[in-house]
Amino acid sequence: MFTTMAVKDGKVALYQRHCQRLIRDAERLGLPLDEQVIARRIGEEARLLGKGVLKLLISAGEGGRGYSRPEQVAPSLHFTHAGMPAHYAVQQQEGITVGCATLKLALQPALAGIKHLNRLEQVLIKSELLQQDVQDMLVLDASGHVAEATSANVFWFCDGKWFTPVLEGCGVHGVMRQFLIDWLTGNGQEVLQGNFSLNELAEAESVLLCNALMPLIPVRALHTREQRTNFSLTPVHDLFNAIQSTYREEYAPAN
Repeated sequence: MFTTMAVKDGKVALYQRHCQRLIRDAERLGLPLDEQVIARRIGEEARLLGKGVLKLLISAGEGGRGYSRPEQVAPSLHFTHAGMPAHYAVQQQEGITVGCATLKLALQPALAGIKHLNRLEQVLIKSELLQQDVQDMLVLDASGHVAEATSANVFWFCDGKWFTPVLEGCGVHGVMRQFLIDWLTGNGQEVLQGNFSLNELAEAESVLLCNALMPLIPVRALHTREQRTNFSLTPVHDLFNAIQSTYREEYAPAN
């Protein structure tokens, strides 16, 4: 499994959420992780990086032939450093156009929500994206419900409420997704999680994509073979501005 973190001034955005998700997902995958070790190593790497993108990949360690893990699992941590993608700042202001992928995500409740390393579906979807004249694509699950974007979660605003896929059968429970749910509900706004069709999303006033690096990008238009739907950027810009104070408070650990 892995997580990708935004780092500024040696601190990690949504730091506690990243740590908690790693421990929670490791338990589901049967990986014995020490929460204090994980937190300490992320802090060390963030201070070393200073600013940019910090990625942590966790594997079960070396095994033998076949699929079986060794009797004594010793997880290994692999960190990489990179610069922050420059295009996010432009997309935050201007919005993006999205399409819809033809490949659908398989349903596997045992792995749903986990940011695991079995990402061949995403590799194929990214290859499809390169053939399209859009900046990202929405991805449906095998039942035809909206799941996520190629590497982000999706929310939309309609009739005074926010909606997002429930992700019970596939998809990733992103840390920024959970931050938004907590912030919106904590500020008296309704968030409905469920199984929604692309047509239901197309009725929205506004649509946004989010992940730990973006962190929010408005969708300007949905462009498919059947339709082109335009969305307002204003509710997303308003939300982005409103969350800033709380978002900054979740940078940690202290130097």
